[in-house]
Amino acid sequence: MQLDPHTPAPHSPPSRQPSALAEELLVLLGRSLRIVTTPMPDAVARLDTGGSSWVLYLDSTCPAEDQCWALLDVLRVLELGSTATHSAIPAPRLRLPGGSG
Repeated sequence: MQLDPHTPAPHSPPSRQPSALAEELLVLLGRSLRIVTTPMPDAVARLDTGGSSWVLYLDSTCPAEDQCWALLDVLRVLELGSTATHSAIPAPRLRLPGGSG
């Protein structure tokens, strides 16, 4: 998910190990929405905002680096509010080189 192609993305995730950062982001996001980890061969993450509570589906088989980028995008949606989801555009299936997929 990418909110706006003109919004600058972070140049690199913080200097922590990707798996540790992903875990911290999952804990943080788990306070605001339901998180379901499941194998998703066609995406790293999907944010369902259609119900009474938001649900984040996260690919359980992708590398932690990919999860971090997806989780950072979800944090951006939470920061900008629900109206930001109307501006979201589908992102192509991208994974880090050497990642599964």
